[in-house]
Amino acid sequence: MAAEKRQLTILNCDMVGSTMLAEELDPEVFEVIIQSFIDLSVEVIERNHGVFAINTGDGYEAYFYPGTGSPGAVYAIECGLDIQRSLESLNANANHPISVRVGITTGQVVLSPHKLSSNVEVDIAFGKPAHLASRLQSAAEPWEVYVDDATRESASPYFNFHNAGSKLLKGFNQPVKLWRVDSQRQSESRFQARLSSLSPLVGRGSEINALSSCWQSASEGKGEAIVVIGEPGIGKSRLVYEACNRIEQPPIVLQCLENHENTPLRPWTRLLESMSEISPRDSVAERREKLATTLRNLLPLKVEQEQSMLSLMVQSTDADVDEHISPKQKLEELCAAIVDGVIHLSKKQTQLIVIEDLHWIDPTSQMLLESLLERKNTAGLFVLLTSRPEKQAYVDSINIQQIHLQRLTHNETMELAMSEMEGVVAERVEEIVRWADGIPLFVEEIAKSSIASSDSESEENKSSAQTDAFKPDVPHSLQDPLLARLDRLGDAKQLAQVASVIGREFDIETLSLLKESAADNIRHNLSRLVDAGILLTLDASGENLTFKHALIQDVVYKNLLDRDARQLHKRLARIYQEEFGDIQSSRSEVIAHHLSMAGEWEIAAELWLEAGVSARDTGSNLEAKGRLERGLDAANHMEDKLEARRLRVQIELILGQVISAHYGPINQEGHAAFENVVEIATDLGDEVSVVSAQTYLMWLHFDSGEFEVTLSAAAKLTDYAKNVGNHQAAALGLLGAGMCQFAMGEFSQARISLEESLRYLEHEFEHVEGYPGKAYTYLGFITHIQGDSDRAFFLCKHSIEISEDKAAYDLAAALGNSLYLNVIQHDLKTMEETSSRLMLLSEKTGFIKWYYQGAFFYGSVLAARGDIAGLKMMKEAIDRFEQSEELVELTIFYGLLADRYLMHGEYHKAKYWADKGLNLVETFGECFVEAPLLRLKARCLKHTHPDPTLEAEALFERASKVAQSQEAVIWQEREIKVQANGDLYNMEQRFP
Repeated sequence: MAAEKRQLTILNCDMVGSTMLAEELDPEVFEVIIQSFIDLSVEVIERNHGVFAINTGDGYEAYFYPGTGSPGAVYAIECGLDIQRSLESLNANANHPISVRVGITTGQVVLSPHKLSSNVEVDIAFGKPAHLASRLQSAAEPWEVYVDDATRESASPYFNFHNAGSKLLKGFNQPVKLWRVDSQRQSESRFQARLSSLSPLVGRGSEINALSSCWQSASEGKGEAIVVIGEPGIGKSRLVYEACNRIEQPPIVLQCLENHENTPLRPWTRLLESMSEISPRDSVAERREKLATTLRNLLPLKVEQEQSMLSLMVQSTDADVDEHISPKQKLEELCAAIVDGVIHLSKKQTQLIVIEDLHWIDPTSQMLLESLLERKNTAGLFVLLTSRPEKQAYVDSINIQQIHLQRLTHNETMELAMSEMEGVVAERVEEIVRWADGIPLFVEEIAKSSIASSDSESEENKSSAQTDAFKPDVPHSLQDPLLARLDRLGDAKQLAQVASVIGREFDIETLSLLKESAADNIRHNLSRLVDAGILLTLDASGENLTFKHALIQDVVYKNLLDRDARQLHKRLARIYQEEFGDIQSSRSEVIAHHLSMAGEWEIAAELWLEAGVSARDTGSNLEAKGRLERGLDAANHMEDKLEARRLRVQIELILGQVISAHYGPINQEGHAAFENVVEIATDLGDEVSVVSAQTYLMWLHFDSGEFEVTLSAAAKLTDYAKNVGNHQAAALGLLGAGMCQFAMGEFSQARISLEESLRYLEHEFEHVEGYPGKAYTYLGFITHIQGDSDRAFFLCKHSIEISEDKAAYDLAAALGNSLYLNVIQHDLKTMEETSSRLMLLSEKTGFIKWYYQGAFFYGSVLAARGDIAGLKMMKEAIDRFEQSEELVELTIFYGLLADRYLMHGEYHKAKYWADKGLNLVETFGECFVEAPLLRLKARCLKHTHPDPTLEAEALFERASKVAQSQEAVIWQEREIKVQANGDLYNMEQRFP
């Protein structure tokens, strides 16, 4: 497992004209020149955090891993420019000057260790970037550094580039865009280098106030110093940037750099270089002159101090420098002079000095800082520093104020994510919040990466991509610093990679089994990972650990080679199956996940199906959807295509159910799943699955109020029954037809269809959702409407009884549908008992639709008893039904709500809901309560119309005709009672 995938920057450097030089010179002389060139290059490469990788004789390759402070591309470009500067110094006294060309590329490679003949092991990069770096170098002119698009993009905040056009390079089919490095940008800090557009500052109000207070104190001549401490990405630099903006005083910004921790006064010299506008093509003399001019304008230095500073910055000595003073004394005097200059400036005007990334400060700059802090109280000076926690001991020793930044809360993280991802579906934002762990930088970078990824999707895929389970890609801007920390840990890094296969959280016992090493043997490296901030312990025992961030685990895992990852996943699945029986029995998704990752597709698909059914049965529909989709993916990878199709039928049948249950009947994903089942199962001759899928499709159309489409689907089932002799299909087709006919007010025909459907009960059917409970329930409605209340009560009661031993959803449907009969019969006591039972069952199982149906009818009971809270419950339930676009049977809900508003004297609201019900009758043809709705509107007119008599009588007459045409005896009986009472508006009988 020594080989790994890495994002790497590769520098290819070649000496210009070496062949001609070799012909001209004695081999010994030529060897000295080449060796001097290589020795100098190795020194420069190591100084810039690179690795000298391959020697090609008169050239070489160098690898640049990402640092914790800058991308690898930045190190590589700095190295390329540094090589040129160093060669200029070497050439100054050389008889045979050397010039070079440099090409730099960035991309993913496989790093593989190889042993040389000397038995020395070196890593060699395989992949496109290595070849491209060589071609870029060949395309460059002497003293030029060429880079590819990826390198330019990564380093663009730090350097200026010139577009050198596109060129067809040897070995590449398409032209490659070339970029020449021109100069380093005048960026004051790493944060400002990355700055393009800012997200809102979230959750840092108290910290901003503290910094503003320090500035106010400094402005009054009371020097202040404060350090902002926090882990990477927590927002230290952003806080400082915001404070500087509010202070409205241009700061002196000093940036400490990871690869210059041992370069004296590097933050100061870097600032001066930036202010001097030095170009990579400037000679030593030109650089020296530019720097001297800047120094004279900025600091009151003596001549010898100025010379010392220039020597530091251009890495050359000066003949006029006093050799009687030791280098150490020169450095100390230079530091004292800089401090004097800053204090002098701060006495004229309050100065804000920002020192970024104190944890990388070089010892000389640290000494200068301490001198400055000792004198801060003598002038208007505010020193503001940022640091990571690893510098805590030093911060405590210098005794200055501290601000410790904490991670954002969930709500704060959500606020930041929403600002970054406006218009993106809530599920995706929630996933980003989970992954970001309250780290602002993680939120911002993942959001940018996700938006870029979304923008690249085709329009046809965008809608589904936004609703699918989402796992964000980790941007390279986050991968690089995380990997840099791991690179320093040697064997501990490999242990982290093994642990990442288990997941974010793991225990030492499982890790030792997977690593095939005794637990005691791995504890030392685990401690190193904890100390490095890669892992955290979860409890006092230290046996359970977690990766500090979800992103760390993901980055570590993605740098495993695919073949190594598959082997580890397969071994881990076996461990769970053999060693941990409880996981095997209760968490099949864990094993399914690892088998999928191992490429054991058939077993994985079966386990994903099992896991999906388990989640479905507990009401966890979203979890079930995710597991079943993983199962489909596994089935699609199977080599046995026949078995794969059989598994797909089983998986998509359940998938369609959970999607429809969660998102409602109109969701097209659910429809598509069932349609796929019909197509595949028909080819396989799987009658049971064909009937099940067609039945579910029929119910989805019915619940959407698409009655004509439902009748067509019912006809398909009965036709299928005739063709293959399937009694179950016949029964269900007749059931669907009967329910549609009922909804459309064709009660007599509906009764015929439902009674014929129930004749098939003599056949033993496999479970199909809702049958025969639905048939008994709807037959009960019709029986009551046609005048036989006792039989109606028996049929609905029987519907509940036969559903008791079936699936929970069948019982919920029986309870929910029986509530309609309770309404029609005005049985408040039974309605209260049934709705309470339905809500309890739905809470336990997660049946959202049936929970709100129970809540609606329970609210109607409360409202009928005079409790206004019942009206609120009813309205909330109706809002939920409308959101899910489940429109069938809303007429009875609108009518009952109108009736309850009428009871409470809310006459205009009552009329509004009665009208909504009648509009649905007109729109969808759902006519089974049309007559009661018409009478209800007539009752409302008494209170909302100045002269209601004529219009009310017209509505009353129309209701009578509708009831007669439907042969709805119960509606006609109520009509007679009203006429006998002689008062349309004082009718005691309630809705309907």
